[in-house]
Amino acid sequence: MWTKALHEREWQPPVGDSSVVAGRRLEKIIEKLCQEKNDSVVLVTHGGIITDFLRNVFPLNTLCQFISDFETTLDKNIKECSITVVEAEPTLSTLRLKQLAYVGHLYDT
Repeated sequence: MWTKALHEREWQPPVGDSSVVAGRRLEKIIEKLCQEKNDSVVLVTHGGIITDFLRNVFPLNTLCQFISDFETTLDKNIKECSITVVEAEPTLSTLRLKQLAYVGHLYDT
């Protein structure tokens, strides 16, 4: 079901939301947090919902600037404990993807 939902974004599984709806749920949370005048907010989620959100709000070419094969790998590149950074204005009218699925902090230097 997960694979089908990733590729057929409007498909409603028997349990849970479609990919599009799940991404919108995260959009609403981020918009609410932006309106609360926070300088920085950290959200901890599963990679799937991050992928759903990113696909809703950024064009594919933007996502591919960070992960060249994003369209084919989708959430496979959103590793556990990876960091994605999105800068947002209070109304979500301007979003900037600053970092996608960064894992450098997980390795010893």
